[in-house]
Amino acid sequence: MRSLVAAIWITLASAAMAQPIVVKSGEHDGFTRLVLTLPSADTEYELRGVDTTWQVIIPGHTNSFDTSSVFQRIPRTRLAALGVSGAEGLDLGLGCDCDVKAFRHAGTHLVIDISERSGEAPRSKELAGFVLGARVDPPASLRFQFQSQTAVPTVADTAERTKDVAMADRVSQVGFQEKMERQLRVSEVQKIVLDGLARAGTSGLLRVKPTVATESKSLKNDIAPPHPSTVEPDDEIPVRHRPVFPNVKVENSVDRALREQVARMQVPDTTCIDPDLVDIAKWSDGRSLARQVAALNAELTGEFDHLNDAVALRLSKTYLFFGLGQEALAALNLVPASRETAILTELATVLEGRNEATPILTGQARCGDGADIWFALAVDQWPEYARPAADSILRGFSRLPDHLRTYLGPRLADRFRANGDPETSRSILRIAMRDGSEPTPEMQLSSVVANIDAHHAGDKLQSLVTSDQSVSPKALMHLIENHVRSKKPLGADLAELAGAYAVEFQKTEMGPELRKSHALARAASGQFRQAFFVVRDIEARDGSVAARQVRDRIAFLMGQHADEFELLSLAVSEGLLHPNVLSDVTANLVAKRILGAGFAKAAWPLVSGPAAAHVMRERRIIRAQVRLALEEPDQALVDLLGLSGEDADILRRMARKKLTGSDNAPRTWPDENRPQNGAEEFADIGDGSDQPSLQLLRALVDNSGIFRKDAAKAIEAAKASGG
Repeated sequence: MRSLVAAIWITLASAAMAQPIVVKSGEHDGFTRLVLTLPSADTEYELRGVDTTWQVIIPGHTNSFDTSSVFQRIPRTRLAALGVSGAEGLDLGLGCDCDVKAFRHAGTHLVIDISERSGEAPRSKELAGFVLGARVDPPASLRFQFQSQTAVPTVADTAERTKDVAMADRVSQVGFQEKMERQLRVSEVQKIVLDGLARAGTSGLLRVKPTVATESKSLKNDIAPPHPSTVEPDDEIPVRHRPVFPNVKVENSVDRALREQVARMQVPDTTCIDPDLVDIAKWSDGRSLARQVAALNAELTGEFDHLNDAVALRLSKTYLFFGLGQEALAALNLVPASRETAILTELATVLEGRNEATPILTGQARCGDGADIWFALAVDQWPEYARPAADSILRGFSRLPDHLRTYLGPRLADRFRANGDPETSRSILRIAMRDGSEPTPEMQLSSVVANIDAHHAGDKLQSLVTSDQSVSPKALMHLIENHVRSKKPLGADLAELAGAYAVEFQKTEMGPELRKSHALARAASGQFRQAFFVVRDIEARDGSVAARQVRDRIAFLMGQHADEFELLSLAVSEGLLHPNVLSDVTANLVAKRILGAGFAKAAWPLVSGPAAAHVMRERRIIRAQVRLALEEPDQALVDLLGLSGEDADILRRMARKKLTGSDNAPRTWPDENRPQNGAEEFADIGDGSDQPSLQLLRALVDNSGIFRKDAAKAIEAAKASGG
């Protein structure tokens, strides 16, 4: 009898282990919960992972997991993907920097909570004097609860989500091991960076941030400290007194090599794939699409409706040959996950023009044999260490079928042009049009844009804009950009058309670019006030960074074409007359226009701060002009220190003339025919007891690397004379 009971229990336990483990989900405030019903209370489990890649292992389980309903109840915010590794493993791909914690409930329920870290401050660890953030300890255990109310999805929603889950599961299954390997590479990168920081600290290139007690100290005489290169290591300078040098960058050959090595190690997948896996030209038998698909569909299922995986894979490749990415993805949903299906999935994604991650293709820049073409199409901006070879791209592109060259040619040409290689862009277009067929509108647009610097392209772009084809919005954007760059006026009708396109395509991928073009079109047609209205819409829809870029370009156009009254009124109403609102070039242009209108005080904030090296001379000239207009000739001479040229000499003579009739006139003027260094020139201004001049010189030491030595000599000379 006991043997019979034991046999029954063993049978029941085996049956339970043979059933799929159902995974339920629930979304809660601050965390996402998964609940797995284990076969028994004695079932063991293991939770392991790092960063955004985690795995739950159920040892001895033989019949996988049922995850079909997970994403019907939760969004993909904290849990972005869920996959299955064999029969024992459940892979979790996180979409946030979250904590993952597992615990049992009621014996057979395994609860997995994915919670946010915001409730607890991170701990820190110190290495070589630099403070680095550490992983936050997981929060306290959360009380178990199922989601009480869940919206009932429609049939369409369920189908769409099921499709998304299947795709995410496939990517997760294939990529889990790659993610773990990537985390190991990141750890190696972290070690290299920390070693570099320690070496820089030892070499004196970096210093430890002072403590709060150090920052609370104050300097004597409230004078800014010397340049950091003149400060001894034991000196402690409050952070608020430290000068800022936005144009200074310290770097040596070791730093450049380290940066390139780190960048290379962050490439998601640097293993070159088998050329046969991307040789699309061989994936057709020469018959029409209808005949090939019909034949493959007839072989797709066999006896008892069993799916033939090999035929489904051939079907997906046939669709890829004809450029049908969406259909290829549907066929790939029928095939078990593998590296080959992952590669084909990324090819289909690129063919569809989707903006999705392609970790395998992203590492094929230097591989050749056709794989680098898909890298070029998958990645928008190419880093210097991963630029594809133009010759290899052209050879691989020539081997593509005619219809794929026509379809992918414009996109590939645009990608090379955007990455600074217009010659290869034009070569690709010539290859694409080699078959003698009528160029598609996309081909015509790409050809015009690729040759826009070689000849006048305005008429051709205008023709594409008025053709009312699918490329008309893009052609209009290029036409507006061409007018802005060539400083040509734009008709109001084109500005109105740009506004109409911006409304029509506001929710598409072209929406942000069309809004930018609309704003520039308004400004290029002289409608500056309406252009700033569009900028407000850009800020609300696309963010402050996009709005700032467009605002700067509109301000530059105003500086070129607007009259003084409109320029000043809009600059005031739009808040442009503040430091760091406009770029250096635009700020200089607007300041010159406003100064020319007689508003020196309003122009001063635009040029009061430092500027990039290539525009700093112009800024100092403008600053000296503003100082003279504000009756500050001594300050104007400071701004002109060390500058040569006729414009600087004229301003210098004007400043000296103004000083001649003031109480601050120099006791003797230097001989204009005698060469003079910066220290002597400064010594002529005021006497040694003029404390403001000393402060001004000290500020100059902090902010001018060009004249630091001469000004330091002048300071010492003034002090020696009794200052």
